[in-house]
Amino acid sequence: MSHSIELDGVTASRLEGAGETRHQTPAAIARLAIEAYLDPSETGRRELAEDTARWERYLATGEAISDEDVARWLEATGSEQA
Repeated sequence: MSHSIELDGVTASRLEGAGETRHQTPAAIARLAIEAYLDPSETGRRELAEDTARWERYLATGEAISDEDVARWLEATGSEQA
């Protein structure tokens, strides 16, 4: 799939310079930059969906783990690894 984007002169020059420095085409550098932007964005959306599902499950059931139970579990887990 091929797409085109419009860049201002400064950004286009920066992209070309980055390509020359890395011995890659401007298209390859742009693809890397877009992937670097999208990866955390997609991860954030997945995590938000998971958090929302957990919150909705809590609202529906009222089930939760107390701070005290979590602290005991963490202490037990830490002592086994030491």
